[in-house]
Amino acid sequence: MLFPKNRIRYTTTLQGKSDPDGYIVLNLIGADLDGASSITLSYSDLMKLREMGDTKSDRLKQARELLGGLTDED
Repeated sequence: MLFPKNRIRYTTTLQGKSDPDGYIVLNLIGADLDGASSITLSYSDLMKLREMGDTKSDRLKQARELLGGLTDED
């Protein structure tokens, strides 16, 4: 699902705490999520996840190696 840009905001303060990296806030008002009105993600956590890389491609590579499939050397 692509999230509408007009429902995304950035802030450096959350619940009275300040973080220089900030937070990404997704506005969920109007979505059917049983009382949830927003999701807040720490920007520094997002960058850590980005640095870890694409785990899906890593898992695919691991599965191929386990099944005796092609490797990078082939």
